[in-house]
Amino acid sequence: MVVAALGAGLVWLGYRYSPALLTIRTPNPIGQVVILPGGGFRTRSPVALELMRADTNRLLLVTGTLTDVGTFQFLAERYVPSERLILETNSMSTWQNAQFSAPLLRERRIKSAIIVTDWLHTRRILACFRRAAPDIQFSVVPCYYHEFPVPNRYQKWSIMTEYIKIAYYALRYRVIY
Repeated sequence: MVVAALGAGLVWLGYRYSPALLTIRTPNPIGQVVILPGGGFRTRSPVALELMRADTNRLLLVTGTLTDVGTFQFLAERYVPSERLILETNSMSTWQNAQFSAPLLRERRIKSAIIVTDWLHTRRILACFRRAAPDIQFSVVPCYYHEFPVPNRYQKWSIMTEYIKIAYYALRYRVIY
């Protein structure tokens, strides 16, 4: 009974304080490229396009599976000239987003990049990119799909599984931030 109460308490704390524990926001993000990982089309795309409009010399790197890239490419082609668009279509995880994007960034002599992702994903993705490309300066801009404390069931699940993913990435890839 005590163990169950402690477990429930930890789950509640992890959920209740998830914005503070999971979110990283880089003040004044700078970057020659905006990195847009797959998933989160509705929340990530508008933020990425806003960053692209703020600096017309920036490149847009879309990374993810063919389905993710196709979705983002559809939107990007309408707002971003093709010469500013870089596609990476082989990654199927956050670690692979970073691992497969790093050579593309180095080929173009990129020194700084801004990653646009969901708020709960910022800590893990920033750690992955910094591990895969320590020679590049990464900033992160979180996107929000709800206001606390009223997320739906799916969002609650996403929050709780993010803690598991962070632990797994720390053990599997030695990615800690």
